[in-house]
Amino acid sequence: MQCQDHPSVTAIENCALCDKPLCGLCANYMDTEVLCEKCVATRETEKFVASQAKQHEKPEPILQAETADAQGKFEKPEKESNSRQIQWIIIAVCFSVMAFQLYRSQSGPTAEIGPELQQREIALTTFAQCFMLFREIGVILESGGTPDDSMRCENSGANLVEQIDGDIRVSHPSPETFGYSQIYVSRENPEPIVVN
Repeated sequence: MQCQDHPSVTAIENCALCDKPLCGLCANYMDTEVLCEKCVATRETEKFVASQAKQHEKPEPILQAETADAQGKFEKPEKESNSRQIQWIIIAVCFSVMAFQLYRSQSGPTAEIGPELQQREIALTTFAQCFMLFREIGVILESGGTPDDSMRCENSGANLVEQIDGDIRVSHPSPETFGYSQIYVSRENPEPIVVN
């Protein structure tokens, strides 16, 4: 049997009121029955009307007369409801939960970092350090100096120094380790250039 509203989908239930075939998208699972959208609205209207009828059947509340004491002052009748206390307790609990969540979010991550993510962070940190080193080399080249041979990225060989048309260019010996084809700076362009 197919769903009445979605003919290309197989029905999984029938509406308890109108017996209309329903698919998973159309079925509304209520406390004790499965209904279609139209019958859900009907049930809700019935419940609303019933609750309104109960309210009208209740007797009017009896008004209590205030009595004056010997000095002519009126005393307010004592309320036996603890609703104000309950409200304050709920507010305190909500505030405590929010404070705990804030504390947890500020205390840093609680889950351990997996080895794959650790390797990725190490590679990213190594690249950032290498990039900053090439920026320093660029500043030295721009000021007319020559960088020292000890200025090289971690775990790499000596930088490649070339002279092209009167410009000095310093390149990374193996940029492939970072996933790039070239990393270099020159006297004319002291900012590090990274080429995919």
